[in-house]
Amino acid sequence: LLSLFRRRALAAEVDATAATMGTGKSARKKGIASKKKEYKRGHDMKRRGRDLDQIQDDIKMAAARGVSEVSKARVFKFDDDLPGGGQFYCVETGKHFISADALTKHKKSRMYRRRLQELKEEQYTQGVSDLASGKSKEVLPPAHPELAAKKNRRGAADESTMDQS
Repeated sequence: LLSLFRRRALAAEVDATAATMGTGKSARKKGIASKKKEYKRGHDMKRRGRDLDQIQDDIKMAAARGVSEVSKARVFKFDDDLPGGGQFYCVETGKHFISADALTKHKKSRMYRRRLQELKEEQYTQGVSDLASGKSKEVLPPAHPELAAKKNRRGAADESTMDQS
């Protein structure tokens, strides 16, 4: 009789642990993967879009080629690996879309309008970066102005003799 009670108690205990399995505290802390540098680097770069200066370069190059429409600034050949075969591309955001309908919906979105505002700003260049960090090319007056003037005269005379020959 006693062993029957023990068996039932053990069975009830096993059922109780099976019902709560996986809902208790885990052995690891939550969010531990986010503290690993390798995880952060891989996660940040996984779906990284194009930078603003790259997009502004694309638009400038298209204007130099004589392309009036911004949407034709980058043309892709058909590629199965890209969404929509690479045929529906938004230049301003640097994203591919699966269909023309998805592209038109995207062009009505808030994110697209914000990107257009960002693209209107002046392009960030290396010169701007150097000025911000305090590096600048200082143009000093020549230490000996007479010698510099003589060199300039000699250089101009040499060029004029080359042009005549």
